[in-house]
Amino acid sequence: MSLFEIEDQTFEGPEFNGSEAKNISLRDARTRGMLRQPRSIFILVLLACYVSAERHCVFLHGVGETLVANATTEDTTSYWGGTENIKKYTPFCTSYAFAHQDTKNNGWDSPLLQEAYCIASGASDGGMIHNTAVFSHSMGNLIFAGALENKTCSLGPTSDWYSASAPWRGSDAVPWLQTICNGSFPNIDPEVRWLANKLDYCDGEHTATGYLSILPSYPGLVDGRLAGVASKFLSGAMCGSSAVGLITAYSAPLKALSEAVGELQ
Repeated sequence: MSLFEIEDQTFEGPEFNGSEAKNISLRDARTRGMLRQPRSIFILVLLACYVSAERHCVFLHGVGETLVANATTEDTTSYWGGTENIKKYTPFCTSYAFAHQDTKNNGWDSPLLQEAYCIASGASDGGMIHNTAVFSHSMGNLIFAGALENKTCSLGPTSDWYSASAPWRGSDAVPWLQTICNGSFPNIDPEVRWLANKLDYCDGEHTATGYLSILPSYPGLVDGRLAGVASKFLSGAMCGSSAVGLITAYSAPLKALSEAVGELQ
């Protein structure tokens, strides 16, 4: 799936002075759309252009991916819209790293995922991330927040973290998806069934582990712990209010899922 546009492009974050961010007042950035929401990272990238000196840029993907590989210098899966687009809108990036981890079969609290995202960001074993802009999407935000909370790595004063579509309080779509996977949901919409298969929401009759870790009742989310980490370390964040985005094959199924769950009002 390529980069999508979100209708409500609201940015809430700090006021900037050069490359330094003042204290952020971050509202509850709960994901109101679907589990793999339309991607709006370009807006954050553009904002970063105005506030960032030249630096290394890291991209941490969200839930539902299964490829496991070392971070690449190009967007080889086109998760973020393709290398050409990314480079076009990030003239401040002197180098790139795109993470590739199994976020379908592992939850955000997996130590392996958190370590892998720290390594992709240039630090591990409690190391500090220097002169880097970190962009995270969907569950990637939770993984990175968990890594910071557990001190698997830390953000240095010359680094910034930007969040897109983060389910800090979980997603109400997950309990509903469980009924799709176990077959208990009556008269399921064909578009929703197609989406569930296409995006690998289910593992047989069970919901994939990565999605289960975004349950609103999941520890770390229900108690607002990760939201607290975000409010402390984020330089900027954005949520979306549209499940449709630009018109693609995913638009109608995501809209159908949104309406069925009733998350978007």
